[in-house]
Amino acid sequence: MSQALHIANGDTLNQKLKAKNNRIEKLIAEQVADEKIVEEVYLAALSRFPGDAEKAKLLALLAESKDAGKREVVEDLYWGILSSKEFLFNH
Repeated sequence: MSQALHIANGDTLNQKLKAKNNRIEKLIAEQVADEKIVEEVYLAALSRFPGDAEKAKLLALLAESKDAGKREVVEDLYWGILSSKEFLFNH
């Protein structure tokens, strides 16, 4: 339980998401398609593909983001998944 609280409230995860040369920066630099970004996040964090409803919601969010704000959206996507019950209690 303390690990879950640390991830939700601590700064460690945020520092890793904002770090230079991380997975997020590489995805953005390589101009990976939004659908592949969503799949990459799910596979890396949850070892599964996103469901249709999950994918549709996240693709809509990514489509709304401007190129300059895309990294922030992807960081938020990672944070949301890494702080989810599914990740915290199953992985």
